[in-house]
Amino acid sequence: MTVTISDWLFDERLKPGCRVFAVGDVHGHPVALEAILTAMAAAAKTPVQSARKTRKGQDTHLVLLGDLIDRGPDSPGAIATAAKWLCGDAFAEKTMLIGNHDLFYFSAVAGHRRAFRSWSINGAKDFLEAVGASAPDDVRGCLINKIGAKAVAAYEAAESYIEIGNLLFVHAGIPPGLPLENIFADHKWRDNWTENGDDWHWAWIRIPFLEHEGPFEGNRIVVHGHTSEELVMRYKGREFPDPLHQIDGWRLGLDGTRGDPPKIAGAEIQDGEYRIFTVPLEA
Repeated sequence: MTVTISDWLFDERLKPGCRVFAVGDVHGHPVALEAILTAMAAAAKTPVQSARKTRKGQDTHLVLLGDLIDRGPDSPGAIATAAKWLCGDAFAEKTMLIGNHDLFYFSAVAGHRRAFRSWSINGAKDFLEAVGASAPDDVRGCLINKIGAKAVAAYEAAESYIEIGNLLFVHAGIPPGLPLENIFADHKWRDNWTENGDDWHWAWIRIPFLEHEGPFEGNRIVVHGHTSEELVMRYKGREFPDPLHQIDGWRLGLDGTRGDPPKIAGAEIQDGEYRIFTVPLEA
């Protein structure tokens, strides 16, 4: 599959202190995920040469922004592919984050029946068929049988967010004005997140976060997935930049799975600059 890499884009506010490779929503597309991670790994092995600077030997950090599963043709394959890279040595540091679809899985495995009912109308049928499970109690065991315990353990080690320098990586976003310690205080797969406050949950939030134009707490820039950047630009009545996935205010959106054409989007980010990686989704 062809991976497109943009020219370098510049923003002096970016200060991760290392080379970060972030990948947005995957939604069951392991072939495209493998392609974009292979391209990123190749980039990570070479000295950075942009229009402004050259860096050698800088630490690398891979961040997967969540939503590995549902919608696409092979959710177990997407988990296995992600786990291979999370357990590999192509990047010095690796972090998997939880998306709202991953949260469905985690909640179901934890025995939260209300969450499983919500998942049932948001991708559970395809996932259960893919792993050969007939009930929520069977999901984890069947997934282990399908892709192995090591891959499932890597998936289940996912975090709700990570900070790297002045960048905050999270699946959907954060509620503006709330302290981070409050935003991420709740257990990541508690039972009641499906009832109240979804619009403000870090795995679900859209409008309050996307409409916010000012800096977030501590002048952080938020890197996220969850909402197609095409939808965001249309909602805000803005021209589509080229490449599409660029910093907008104080956020960088990397969900391309509902774009036209649909794709996996990612970014390589370093101090003062970034570039966008995209790969079309397989049928």
